[in-house]
Amino acid sequence: MTRAPAPDNRHRPRRGGVPGKGALAWGVVTVLAIGGCGSGGGTAATSPPAGPASETSSSAAGPVSESSSSAPGPASETSSSAAGPASEGPGSAAAGQSSESSSSAVSGSASESSSSAASGSASENAPSGPAVTLTYGTTGGDDQLAAEQKVLDAFQKVNPSITVKLDSTPFDAYDTKLTTALRAGNGPDVFRVNHPNVQAWTNAQFLAPLDNAGVDTSAFITGLVDIGKVNGKQYALPLDTDARVLYFNPAILAKAGITAPPATWDELLTALPKIKATGAYGYSYRSSGDYDMAYETVGPYMNTAGGAILADNSGRASGAAAGNAGTVKAVEFLQQVVKSGATPPGQANMTEDTMVKLFAQGKLAFMVGGPWERPTILKDNPKAKYGTDFKTAPVPVETAGGKSASTSGGWQIGIAAKSKNLDAATKLLTFIEQPANLISIAAVGSFPPLKTGLDSEPWKSDPFYDAYKTVLPNSGLPILPVPQLAQVAAAFEKNVAPVLLSGSSAKEALTAFDTQVNEQILR
Repeated sequence: MTRAPAPDNRHRPRRGGVPGKGALAWGVVTVLAIGGCGSGGGTAATSPPAGPASETSSSAAGPVSESSSSAPGPASETSSSAAGPASEGPGSAAAGQSSESSSSAVSGSASESSSSAASGSASENAPSGPAVTLTYGTTGGDDQLAAEQKVLDAFQKVNPSITVKLDSTPFDAYDTKLTTALRAGNGPDVFRVNHPNVQAWTNAQFLAPLDNAGVDTSAFITGLVDIGKVNGKQYALPLDTDARVLYFNPAILAKAGITAPPATWDELLTALPKIKATGAYGYSYRSSGDYDMAYETVGPYMNTAGGAILADNSGRASGAAAGNAGTVKAVEFLQQVVKSGATPPGQANMTEDTMVKLFAQGKLAFMVGGPWERPTILKDNPKAKYGTDFKTAPVPVETAGGKSASTSGGWQIGIAAKSKNLDAATKLLTFIEQPANLISIAAVGSFPPLKTGLDSEPWKSDPFYDAYKTVLPNSGLPILPVPQLAQVAAAFEKNVAPVLLSGSSAKEALTAFDTQVNEQILR
């Protein structure tokens, strides 16, 4: 998403998801390590492990511990008082092309076992068998790795015959290293899959099918489950997700005589000259990476206007940006932002780090970003306080009364098709996919992929997340999840970024993009 592919910067394209209108959406239709696939034999498990812990047992920042439903720590497979998660909450409204079956159990587990209390201690119920070593591939900062290690430790406690080694790789090297290792058959057994890679890695036969894994997906956001499907089969499952909102500096707005953050495009454009008069920069956007235009810059406004980059024509994707009024209008809106003269120097190649630093230093009034921006702001300015020095608001809409939306991304999780320990790997994946464990992993800087995920702490009582709760139900992936997603995003960046600065015809630039995609990328 991230950082969003889209990745994750942690989530680039988050950084990383759900497609926008006409694709898979949020209930609307959206760490690598190279260890080796372990030793031993086995086939994919066909019977489910104990059901997931309930979301209500994980109201603390960390998920439920093995011995208590109120203490912090990952959920145990033998946790007592495990109730089924609620079905209502942010992102629960279904729309688009998602089917009801998408939110049912990924073959296998029954809801009865999910809601029944498991008896006995962890040691009494721990499975016996030959010793097995798994490698878990992931990427992320120290806090993220620590959160995942806690979940892995909890898994090993109730599965003493299985050792899990966490193998982390920096994000920028993750995809390349993982692709090389999986192709050679010595990649990790269980690993993060950035959502843009699901289809490509499935087509390359890197991912094992998960239809019989026994994961109950009824509590998951349907569109996120659908992202992990290829030709109707499940090859990956959601690990987390995200969205973008408008960050603003209250002090700069007050100095400019502005009493509230802009709710519409016109209000934002009207605010920029006033902010410029104070000596501050009005608005900046990311423009240095292949995913920036689609996920971070144009995408959020495009989704509020009902735009799209690709169209799904009876199962075949094609470039459709120029023919979509919402997409054209979003590009033209950002051209007006630039024309106002309120953007900072270096906007032609603006990195996320530079943009956030300007904002943290009190030099920039507006930027769009995900929840991962807050730790960076506080790092760049340790004295900054939410509510005084920065706040978040929903992405401005095209016209008053419209529904604010955004782009979403995020990570999925999969199993190596060539893993020599498919049974053990399946057991690990189903454990990680328990709601309490997903909450624990996402709490560091993203959102759990659950319908009621933001009703849990740390999101529930923190006003920083209120804007995210508004945009999430209407958010989705800006690009249909095609195998060539990375190339499509790069082509969108190449064709659109220059015209934001030059003011040249947005429609012509998007037409050139459509032609390139249809004749060279998706042909």
